[in-house]
Amino acid sequence: MKKVIISILMVAVSATMVAQDAACSVGLQLGFSQNIYRVNSPTNDVAQQKTLNGTNLNGFKVGAVFEGNIVAGFGALISLNYTYGGGTTKWQKISDVSIYPQTRSRYDLHNLELACDWQYKFKLAQKFYFLLYSGPAIQCNLSLHETEFLKDFDQTTRSQTKVQHIGEYDDTEMFKAYRRFNVTWGVGIGVQYERYFIRGGYDFGLVNPYYISNFNQVVKADGTPLYASQATRGREDQWFIKLGIFLWQADK
Repeated sequence: MKKVIISILMVAVSATMVAQDAACSVGLQLGFSQNIYRVNSPTNDVAQQKTLNGTNLNGFKVGAVFEGNIVAGFGALISLNYTYGGGTTKWQKISDVSIYPQTRSRYDLHNLELACDWQYKFKLAQKFYFLLYSGPAIQCNLSLHETEFLKDFDQTTRSQTKVQHIGEYDDTEMFKAYRRFNVTWGVGIGVQYERYFIRGGYDFGLVNPYYISNFNQVVKADGTPLYASQATRGREDQWFIKLGIFLWQADK
């Protein structure tokens, strides 16, 4: 994992050094993003939860960008971004006799991201370009909070902060503890007119986000397995669409 991160950082730094002698631009971007925690399990008890308790995390991405055009339309765009994602599950029935018979959860994710996209610009008209790009990114998940909502028979709702999912695995029943760092590889397209651009793409997670490697290692207080699954592999993916502007541009 450390070797992968170091390799990607070296690629990003190399792109920056090469672009120093080429046309370059500096700007800002803002847009919509969706983070998806995927579960890959062969058994039904976990396979029914393909994502984070059946919900995706919708939010926004904002950051600074540096673009270097190396030669004949080929170059790189390096960005440092902050991402927020939030999602709420559907109401689920707990029990007919419980004082709080229904529950739902709210998830809030905050992360930082360093991305390096290798791109090619196809000139369609004067100052108008079509973009194709692909490249790696390193994500640092700062926090993933879960807030639990309980509804009683009188339809009164109360909330409580349930758990922080990012961090070391230290609870036998906390089967969804996620790693702090994620490495992705993304592909995307975009258009640019003068200083303005729109970019959309999808990032595929390359790192298993779960701390444990087998769900049947997780046991209840009485020692019985919490789930019977034989796999806890998964991915933390992301798709996005961003609007941006280059505030400063320098020709070669």
